[in-house]
Amino acid sequence: MSKAHVINEFGSPEVMHWRDWNVPDPSPGEVRLRHTAIGVNFADTYHRGGISHPWKVDNPPVVIGFEGVGLIYTCMSMMYSISFQNIVDSSIFLSFLN
Repeated sequence: MSKAHVINEFGSPEVMHWRDWNVPDPSPGEVRLRHTAIGVNFADTYHRGGISHPWKVDNPPVVIGFEGVGLIYTCMSMMYSISFQNIVDSSIFLSFLN
């Protein structure tokens, strides 16, 4: 099972928690990554505090995380010669728990 860094309320760093996270199968034109390195972007600290930067933050719970590098684990795309085990950058990624 995958993990996600989730904020259930806005506030200090103590509101961030690792949770199990179900990642659905990718749709056509999408890939699934296995991250090998992740980071907390400065914008994540704004979102943790409920500050919309660089875009609007929905009400919690919210998955935060803007930067990561990993390997393509599942590929449902024929574009750009992307294939299994290619190394990719997944920066500027934000998803929500809705």
